[in-house]
Amino acid sequence: MEKKIKIKSDSRLKTRNSRLRGFTLIEILVSVVVATFLIVGISMLLLLGIQASADAKAKTKASKIAQNKIEDLRTQDFTTAIFNAPATQTAALSPSDGLKNGQITTKISAIDADMNGSIDSSAKIREVKITISWTGAKGKTKLESVTARIYENGL
Repeated sequence: MEKKIKIKSDSRLKTRNSRLRGFTLIEILVSVVVATFLIVGISMLLLLGIQASADAKAKTKASKIAQNKIEDLRTQDFTTAIFNAPATQTAALSPSDGLKNGQITTKISAIDADMNGSIDSSAKIREVKITISWTGAKGKTKLESVTARIYENGL
């Protein structure tokens, strides 16, 4: 009589060997989804950084334009018409200034000796307010204002 020997397969060994062959479909899908969220998140942060940088650059340009206008007014004779007819003037900026739909508004008002802002043509002080407006990156109107006082003796 021959005796049959049964060899039992160890199911734990089989499962372990099959896992060593690679990743399951679920594991791959989960890792792809996580990687996608990370890439999208980083891309959004980069985009926000680029937009903030563009806004800061435009604001710096607007400040320089306004400051240059004030310096131009300081070099003019105090008796010129621009100082003796307090008014508001608006003009378009040139495309070379780099501000989309840019406008410059100059408001000059005379200030009396008490510095209370009343209009007095004999006053020796003029308050100049330069406002630059332009269309920002997201289509919103942006503003930058610079105010200075110009004295008759050129200070």
